[in-house]
Amino acid sequence: MMKGYMLFVYLCIVYQQFYCTSAQATWSNWSNWESCSVTCGSGTRTRKRTCSVAGSCTGDATQTESCTSGVCPVDGMWGDWSPWSACSPTCGDSSSLQTRSRNCDNPAPSDGGQNCLGSSSDTRLCTIGACPGTV
Repeated sequence: MMKGYMLFVYLCIVYQQFYCTSAQATWSNWSNWESCSVTCGSGTRTRKRTCSVAGSCTGDATQTESCTSGVCPVDGMWGDWSPWSACSPTCGDSSSLQTRSRNCDNPAPSDGGQNCLGSSSDTRLCTIGACPGTV
């Protein structure tokens, strides 16, 4: 009796017949976990196994779990411009420059992120009109 059963199991495995019952079907060991789906932050990873008789095993052939893969770099972004500085002098036949500035802090770069691109200051010409009471 045992010899006939073993032959049935052998044929079941070798030829992967679908009439075999799940009692003869077995799962392989789980594969190693794959790499995390992201290089930084939160992602997922999977591992797989195979059934000795296709379609006959109960349970899942794939497992998925959450994974974390280090801290993501944050690139810096510019904050708002400050108000323009006052023109000086306030009147007369001359011109001067006004300035304004901004900080790379919205957010500041961190964890290997890039600094802000561009200038942190700006200037413009300020034309000054004639002083009151002058001709």
